[in-house]
Amino acid sequence: MQIESMVDSRKQVFIAIRYILILAASALVIVEGRGLASLLLITVLTLGALASNVVLSRLPARRFFDPSLQSVLLVGDAAMLSVMILFTHASGEFFLLFFVVLAMAAKIDNLAMLAMGGATVGLASIFLPGSGDFLPALMRVPFFFAASLFFGYVVVPERAGDVRSRPLRELRPRKLAPSSAAEQPSGMLQVSYETRLHTPRLR
Repeated sequence: MQIESMVDSRKQVFIAIRYILILAASALVIVEGRGLASLLLITVLTLGALASNVVLSRLPARRFFDPSLQSVLLVGDAAMLSVMILFTHASGEFFLLFFVVLAMAAKIDNLAMLAMGGATVGLASIFLPGSGDFLPALMRVPFFFAASLFFGYVVVPERAGDVRSRPLRELRPRKLAPSSAAEQPSGMLQVSYETRLHTPRLR
């Protein structure tokens, strides 16, 4: 019961961080978008992402933390954010910094350090060539902060030996010991057969 409670708590944090990332990315496109086309795109993507979060929140913990589903989320959200960035005034260097954040999430184990690193990358992106006005560019800081926190929260617990991944592993079904003669090793069957041969029957 305690393990399931821990896993459910981690699921709720995951959903909350994903909400923050969706809103931060939406705000970034709104302030740095390229007119009406970008607003229409961000509306569709944001509504789709929010709807998917609602669906994910209703999944049981076992299904939610299935490795295949987590992989789909990781790749899908990275692709969604890349499309959003395309519809802003961001330069190619901005894309490079985004993938730097993804690489940081794969290498850094400490979430607090990772989030601080993401915020620092966001501050550095403000001073890239062609960043535009200073105030709209400030939205890059919460975007990179949320992106680093989200991808770090997905990747870090899946590494071997991470403490937070133990409840997930303990929820997986374990193999039961052999319970029938067909599942027992042949040596055990041989010993059992010989024992019956040499045991006198009681009449």
